[in-house]
Amino acid sequence: MQFTVPKFLERETKIIFGLTLKKLAILGCLGILLFAIKFFLPKGIWYFLIFFSVGLFFFFNFVRVGGQNVFELFINSFQFFFRARTYTWDKKEGTSPIKIVRKQVQEKAQRASPLKFSPESRLFNLRNKLDIGERQNEEQQE
Repeated sequence: MQFTVPKFLERETKIIFGLTLKKLAILGCLGILLFAIKFFLPKGIWYFLIFFSVGLFFFFNFVRVGGQNVFELFINSFQFFFRARTYTWDKKEGTSPIKIVRKQVQEKAQRASPLKFSPESRLFNLRNKLDIGERQNEEQQE
């Protein structure tokens, strides 16, 4: 029995402007946080903070390296560098290890004629001419 398998299982649904629900929620929280900070910081620092944070948001969410966005890439790299690693080496030998065997090339064995001809017959002379001709052609090719 054959089943149809969906092609894009890991694709998140885009809600607005190509943003998923998670990205839209992060952008909304960032907007609320910047609006709250607006009342505590001077305008120059606030504008810098807006451009810097929105730029970081777009960098972390839309730039992809190797199929992962940069935020996931940073998380995976930190986990790799700070996780304990233990390397063990176990020699695994199978029941039949692979062996490379080279066969020697055998020289062409002279083929025996299944039919026997008398030395006086025309077929015997013709066979000899063909055999000698083949040998001369092989010598010329070498």
